[in-house]
Amino acid sequence: MAKHFLKFASWNIEGLLSKIDDSEFISKLHKFDLVSLVETWLPHEKCNINIDGFHSFSKCRKTVSQNSRRSSGGITILVKSTLKKGIKFLDKESSEEFVWYKLDKTFFNLKHDIFICTVYIPPQNSSRESRLNTDHFENLQNNIYKFASKGNIILCGDFNARIGVVEDFVDNKFLEDDKYITPSLDQRYSKDHHVNAYGKSLIDLCIGNGMAVLNGRTNGDLLGQFTCQTYNGASVVDYVVISHSLLSFVVGFNVEDITEFSHHSCLSFILQIKYPQNSGDTFKLTPHIKSFIWNESQKDALRECMSSNEVENKLESLFFQHKGVSSDEATYTDILVANFSEILSDTSQKVLNIKRQKKKIKKGNTKMRQEWYDGNCHNLKKNLRNLGSLLSKFPNDIYLRHLFFAKKKEYKRTVKKQKRQFHNSILNKIELLSENNPKDFWKLVNSIKAQKPRTSHEILPSEWFDYFKNLNKININTEVASSEAQIIKDFNIWALGTNDTLDRPVSLEEVYKLSKRLKNKKASANDSLSNEIIKLAVEVMPSYFEKLFNKILSNGHFPSLWSKGFIVPIYKSGSNIDPNNYRGICISSCLGKFFTLIMNERLNKYLDENNIMSNCQIGFRKNYRTADHLLVLKTLIDYYKSKRKPIFACFIDFKKAYDSVWRESLFFKLILNGCSKRFIRLMLSMYSSYDCSVKLEEGYTTFFRSHVGVKQGCNLSPTLFNLFINDLPDIFDRSCTPVKLNDTNLSCLLYADDLVLLSESRAGLQNCLTKLVYYTKKWKLNINLKKSKVLVFGTPTQKRRHSTSIWTFGKNILEQVDEYCYLGITLHFS
Repeated sequence: MAKHFLKFASWNIEGLLSKIDDSEFISKLHKFDLVSLVETWLPHEKCNINIDGFHSFSKCRKTVSQNSRRSSGGITILVKSTLKKGIKFLDKESSEEFVWYKLDKTFFNLKHDIFICTVYIPPQNSSRESRLNTDHFENLQNNIYKFASKGNIILCGDFNARIGVVEDFVDNKFLEDDKYITPSLDQRYSKDHHVNAYGKSLIDLCIGNGMAVLNGRTNGDLLGQFTCQTYNGASVVDYVVISHSLLSFVVGFNVEDITEFSHHSCLSFILQIKYPQNSGDTFKLTPHIKSFIWNESQKDALRECMSSNEVENKLESLFFQHKGVSSDEATYTDILVANFSEILSDTSQKVLNIKRQKKKIKKGNTKMRQEWYDGNCHNLKKNLRNLGSLLSKFPNDIYLRHLFFAKKKEYKRTVKKQKRQFHNSILNKIELLSENNPKDFWKLVNSIKAQKPRTSHEILPSEWFDYFKNLNKININTEVASSEAQIIKDFNIWALGTNDTLDRPVSLEEVYKLSKRLKNKKASANDSLSNEIIKLAVEVMPSYFEKLFNKILSNGHFPSLWSKGFIVPIYKSGSNIDPNNYRGICISSCLGKFFTLIMNERLNKYLDENNIMSNCQIGFRKNYRTADHLLVLKTLIDYYKSKRKPIFACFIDFKKAYDSVWRESLFFKLILNGCSKRFIRLMLSMYSSYDCSVKLEEGYTTFFRSHVGVKQGCNLSPTLFNLFINDLPDIFDRSCTPVKLNDTNLSCLLYADDLVLLSESRAGLQNCLTKLVYYTKKWKLNINLKKSKVLVFGTPTQKRRHSTSIWTFGKNILEQVDEYCYLGITLHFS
C-alpha cells in the first residue's frame, strides 16, 4: 500500500524540553511525516530526545554563554518511524546551524534524491554572530554545490533573513541573452517589505542555484503572512526554499496562526510523493503462555489441593519411574522436570485464575493532561489561541498585539504557579507518608515517577527478532585462543574431580532456606509456575524438590524446559524506535531460577573459602555495597587533595558487558579457578542449548540459539561475570603508578562491570589504558568509547595544567570531563 502525500513542518519552537510533555504539542507533531525544529535550546547532555513514533536526530550547541541561564540554538529533525528506512542523516555535512538529510529516491519512488537542510542562522547583530565571524550563506552554498549534482534541494527553517518582495529569480527582460528562459514562477508577495543583509544573501542563493521561496506564492499563503510575532512588531524570517524542479510536487504551503508555544509560526507544506506505507509485519507470533493470577486469599485452598493424596500419588509415581535410571539421563531429566512442572501447574489451575491477555489498543503518543492543569489554565489557553488567530489576521493592530502578549504572560505565570503549588502539595504528602505510612509512601513515589515508554509499536516483531538474534551470534574469531577451547573440550582431564561445597547433595535445609529468598510478583515463563506457587509447594512437599534438584545435579544436565528464555525489551534512553536503545530482560523458569539460586550460593561460598575473588571487585557480593567504593574514592580524593596532588581517573564503560561474554573463556576460567567436573559439566549443559524468544505485547517470536553472554536474569550470572573479569586487576603494575590507600596500591575499582582506573600520574593512567586494551582484545570485551571518560581530580590549577593532555584507548582519544556520574553519584573534579 502506498501514500501519495508527504507532510512537512518547519518550526522555530523556542525551547523543546518545556513542551515535550504537552499532549497538544505532541499531537500537532504527529500530523506530519517530517518535522524540522529549530532553537530547541537542548543542553548538549540531553541532545537525544525521544518522541514516540518518531526517529530523531539532533544537533546541539556544545557551549553555553557565561551569562546565559540556558542553552541556545539547536536543531532537531523528527522522522516518522515508518519512513526511517528511506532517510539518511548526513552528519558529516551538518553543523550547529545546518542539519542535512536525504530522502532516498528508491524508497520514495523518485527520479532523484532530495537533500533537505534545516537551517537556523542566528540574528545578524547577536553576540554569537560576532564571536563566530563566519559567512553562513557561503557555508550553505558550499553544501548546495555538493548535493545539487546528485539531486534536488529543500531548505527550511529560521534564516533571520528579511527579503521583502525582492524577486528570487532574474527576469530575462533585463538580460541581453535571449537564450535565458525565465523560470515560470508565480509572483511572490509578502506582508514584510523590509530587506536586510541576510535577505540579500538568501535571494542571491536562490538565484544562483535555481531555487524558489514558497512563502507568498503558494496555495495556502498567497499573501506572504508574517512568520514571527514579537511585542515590538512582526516579520517574515522563516522560509521554505526548494529547487525549481520540485515546484510541481508542491500541493500546499501554510503559515499557521501564532500560538502560546513560540513567537514563530509553524510552517507546513505538502509534497505529492508516492511512498510505501507500513503495511504491518507478516512475522508470525505465538500466543502468550498461560500465567496465573496469585491471590493471597486462595493460598489455603491451594495448599489443601497440593496436600491431597492425588498429588502425592502423582509425584511418588513420577519419581519411582525415574528411580535408578542411568541410560540417556538427559532425556529422563527433561521428562522428569516437565512432568513435575505439569503436576504443579495443573494443581494450581484448579484454584487460581488464569491471567487473560487484554487486547491493547494502539494509542498515539499523547500523555494524560497533568493533574495541576485545571480549568483556569485551559480557559486562558483558549483565549490566547483566539487572540493568536486574530493577531495573525490583523498583524498591524498594536492594541491586539499588546493584548496577546499580556495574555501570554498571564498564561505562563498561571501555569507555573499551578505546577509549583501541585508539586509542593506532593512533597508535603510524601513527607507526611514517609513517617507514618511507608507502604503508601512508596506507592505515591512510584506513581509520580516519569514513566518510560513501553516497547514501541513502531518496531516490527521481525526487527526485534533480528536484533536480539544478531546480539547472540558468535562473533569470536575461531582461530584465536584454540588452547582455551581444547581445554574446555577436555574438561574431564583438566577440571578437578570433586568439591564438597559445589557437589554435595542438595539438602532440605537449602531448599527451605533459599525458597524464602524467592521474590514475589515475578513473571512466570513457559512452565507457568510463579515464585508464590513454588514457595507454597516447598512448604507442602519439600522432599520432592530435594529429589528433583539432586537428580539434576547428579546427571549434570540442565533441563531443556529451563533453557528457554523470553526476552522483554526495556527502554533505556534515546529514540524509542531504535532497538539499540532497549535493554533485554530475560524471563525464564522460576523453578529453574530456584535451582540456580542454590548453585550460586554454593559458588560464592567456594570462592570465599578459597579467597579467589579480588578485593577490587565488590559487585553483587555479600556484605558489600556501592557506597563502599564511593567511600574509598572520596577518601583517596581527600587524601591526595591534602597532599596537593591530583588523582588521574578513567571511568570505563563496557559495551553490553553481560551480553557479550565469550563463553569458552568463561568456562576456561572456571576450570582455572578449580571448579569441579560436575559443576563445569552443569554449566556447559546450561549454556549449550540456551534458546531465546522475544516477548512482545501481541505474543512471542520463534526461538533462536544464544551463543554469547551470560544468561539474563539468571542468579549465577553476576557471579560468573565477576569471575570472568576477576583477573583484570592483576594486569596493572608499577608502571601504572597506582594510588595508595594506607599501605595498599590501587590501580582500579570494580563494581560488576563498572570500572575505574586510578593513577598518581598522567603517564601511569595511560599505561593502565594500554594494558586494558590488551586485556579487552584477549578476552573479547568491548568498550563504549563515547561513555568512557577521563577525570582529573584536583584543584582548578591542576585541572588546567592537564586540560590539553591526551589519553588514548588504542587509536581512540578519550574525552576529559569535569564531572562523571559513578554508581549513581555525580563526582566533580574538585
